[in-house]
Amino acid sequence: MTGNIKNQMKHSTNNSVLVMNIVNYGNINLYGESTIKNTKHQCESINYQEKLKNIKQKVTPTLYLKKEQKETKTQKEIEQEIEKDVESYKKSIHTNQNKINTLLINQPSNLMTTTLSSFCHKRQYLVIYDSEKKSFLNQEIWSSICGRNNIMIIIKDWNGNVFGSFHEVVPKKMGEYSKKDFNHFVFSLNNPYHNPMKFKRKVISPILKIHLDNEGILTVSGFLFIGVFNSFLVSNERFWKYYTDPTDKGTNYFCSNDSIFTVDSMKILQWFD
Repeated sequence: MTGNIKNQMKHSTNNSVLVMNIVNYGNINLYGESTIKNTKHQCESINYQEKLKNIKQKVTPTLYLKKEQKETKTQKEIEQEIEKDVESYKKSIHTNQNKINTLLINQPSNLMTTTLSSFCHKRQYLVIYDSEKKSFLNQEIWSSICGRNNIMIIIKDWNGNVFGSFHEVVPKKMGEYSKKDFNHFVFSLNNPYHNPMKFKRKVISPILKIHLDNEGILTVSGFLFIGVFNSFLVSNERFWKYYTDPTDKGTNYFCSNDSIFTVDSMKILQWFD
């Protein structure tokens, strides 16, 4: 009996050891599987990082070049910007020139009066008509010049050209031309060539007329017609017939190649010695 118990106990002990061994072996398997899985994940993580690194190494230069291309201006873009700057500068010059022309005709400057004074050889003047203050009508102009002498008509067109004529003698009445005006001349003060010029009369003939009709205002024969609705300079051939022309450009010198113009403003001065 005692021997059986010992055998059972021994058998039981052996079973326990076997069970323990099985359990431990199972634990080892479980531990081993876990370790393998973790190692596998680590390897996969390392492989992923390596691949990502390789991708970055491959992609980054391309992306950098694209970014650099966006940030770096091409020669064509630089030239386009330069052209825009030049156009902007030209517009600025044109705007400033128009401002200067406006001041020139509306507020006679020292340069203007000095130039005109040298043209007519007189020193002082009086503004007897200003289209900015009086109506632009033939009757208004006639009432301003009637009975006077040494008058100077100054016209500014919409393009900023400034030109006019000097008349020592004025008509005796509306609708008639002035006669025997030996000191008459026409002039260009501001023109496409940026050079004031005086043109002397070479044919002594009727010159200035203030019109009676409602559409015409005044005529300077061989030079221009000023109307309420339209105004124009005569042809080069006709101009050369009546005036000496040191420029050889005819009336193109006054308004470039366009003989038709629109009056922006007009002043009439009377000069004194």
